[in-house]
Amino acid sequence: MRHAEQCLRRLAQVREAAEDIRSAYVYRTRLHRLLVSLGRAMEDEFGAAPLPSGVFGVSDEWPAATQRVAMLWNAIFLDSRHLSQRSESFDARWRAEWRDMAGKLDALEGALRAASGHSAASAAQV
Repeated sequence: MRHAEQCLRRLAQVREAAEDIRSAYVYRTRLHRLLVSLGRAMEDEFGAAPLPSGVFGVSDEWPAATQRVAMLWNAIFLDSRHLSQRSESFDARWRAEWRDMAGKLDALEGALRAASGHSAASAAQV
């Protein structure tokens, strides 16, 4: 994917914001920016447009790694709509949601790297 570098940078910003649990608003904002960047990349590179529900249809014609990126985008998009509000950022719900989202972001990072041909060695350069 041509836009993988930007998406990987945005992903790193999401993780950075999540390090401080008090920054729930920043976390959600950065997560939204990641989704917008990745959504634009899917549209630019594959002509994919979100369905009325907001998720992407996944085409069998796409490479397997790109299909994985789209499926993860869909899962993160759907889960992000239910993130707790800023006033709830210290409670157990927020922590549970972040743990679940962090796992999906890890998977997304791997899928982005696979889709763009990045190796783990290039991760330090992002």
